[in-house]
Amino acid sequence: MIIFHTDFCQMIIFRLICVCTSSGSIVVLRIKLDCNEVEDFGRLDIDGDIFSSPMFICGSIFVGCRDDYVYCLKIEG
Repeated sequence: MIIFHTDFCQMIIFRLICVCTSSGSIVVLRIKLDCNEVEDFGRLDIDGDIFSSPMFICGSIFVGCRDDYVYCLKIEG
């Protein structure tokens, strides 16, 4: 996912990467393309084991969990 953000008429481009662990952690990292800098963007720990790969659709992350739910996380900020 590429996000475009305007700040003082300058275009900043970065990518978001979602990493999920089988133990229930969903981690979103932001990578600034101009300097290859990586920083934490967000994290959520859920009660069940994650069994599916995360999917980005229209600014949301969808992931399946062993607690019989599919989680939808809205990316903002």
